[in-house]
Amino acid sequence: MTDTAIHWLGLSATVVVAVALVWWPGAAAVRRLLDTVDLTPDGNLSRPGLGRWIGRFERTLMVLLLIAGAPTAVGLVVTAKSILRFPEITGDKPAIQPEYVLVGSLASWTIAVVVGYIATLVIDQLPAI
Repeated sequence: MTDTAIHWLGLSATVVVAVALVWWPGAAAVRRLLDTVDLTPDGNLSRPGLGRWIGRFERTLMVLLLIAGAPTAVGLVVTAKSILRFPEITGDKPAIQPEYVLVGSLASWTIAVVVGYIATLVIDQLPAI
């Protein structure tokens, strides 16, 4: 097998594994953490399950940005989420407590960044093309 084939096969496998890690084990880890620190006002979310999908896509985007060599663009994802969640966590009767959002977001982002950087380390070891 040529170095080019090994490179592209390794790159493809690394991206698939990284995305799979942030989708399933990543989602499970964040869910377990949030279950232990249930800070919502009534213990229920208004849209159960929706946050899990948002988190998966958010982590996927962050991992792909890191693999693509655009770590500063990850800041745009963080900023966008912060702006979009701001109305939900402010006011006299917030829809969800800010601590809950922060714990979930920080855990999710940490998982994405760790997986993304590990993936870049693996990719750096592939044969050059």
